[in-house]
Amino acid sequence: MRIAVIIMGMIVMGAGCTNPFEHAEPMSGNDLAIEAGLKLEINPWMPFWQTTPSEYTSVTIDAWDATVGTSKISWMELQVTDATNTVVTGSLTTDALLSAERISLPTFWTAGDVDVSGKENSVLWISQAQYNELTTTSSTHIELGLFDSTLSDTVSMAEAVRNAIAAIQGRTQDPNNALDVTKVEFDPAVSTYRVAIDGSLKEIDVITARNAFATYTILKNEKNPLVLQIAVRPWALGLGMFTNLEELKKAIGYKVTRITRPIPSVPPSVDPLPHSAEGSTSSP
Repeated sequence: MRIAVIIMGMIVMGAGCTNPFEHAEPMSGNDLAIEAGLKLEINPWMPFWQTTPSEYTSVTIDAWDATVGTSKISWMELQVTDATNTVVTGSLTTDALLSAERISLPTFWTAGDVDVSGKENSVLWISQAQYNELTTTSSTHIELGLFDSTLSDTVSMAEAVRNAIAAIQGRTQDPNNALDVTKVEFDPAVSTYRVAIDGSLKEIDVITARNAFATYTILKNEKNPLVLQIAVRPWALGLGMFTNLEELKKAIGYKVTRITRPIPSVPPSVDPLPHSAEGSTSSP
């Protein structure tokens, strides 16, 4: 009964979204390159869930090497409560951008410097192997690293929820469990995503993968397969596994709402004439 009330509240409140009638310039996904200094603004998001616009995570790309599959991001999260606003900061380093199958929801990032190298976790991107498999075979497997010990050591949840998360992460030991929530299928129905880039609204090319549990909106860029949005539907696993609202909120997804590219450094122009000669003419 309590969960039913929660879901009804989510449906009534609705979900925030970009105004579909606002003009957006089309943009190729290949035009959004990853480079040091790129900034992302990420908001928590779930279908039918009303989140607070002031709650967001700001991410900065500190280092990126697509050739060897390494990256480092630093992040700052603003947490809003009735009494206080709290700022939490941290960083994530990974070496798995080429072949990982696991990504991380910002909800489960922990403060401080965290290195997930060797954990097959590509953080905010799907790996190039996943991208190639999805675009060539129309399916792949994506795991949500919700309970990696390196990411979240202090989460306390009901055993039923832990079992569900084990299934999400592909770790279930039950051979009779027919629900594979890691396998996703290509969805051709959604091919663009609206996001503010450098202050202007763009409609950028994406590919979409989905299953009963979640939908992943991914930048259409093999070298930068950034996951722009994850829409999680935890009730697909059975609402009886979530004993209270806080447990349900732990599975909330996200959407990237703003992207700011670094301003390229421009070398000073070389004036071919001394400043004293400006505006003068030469005589034969």
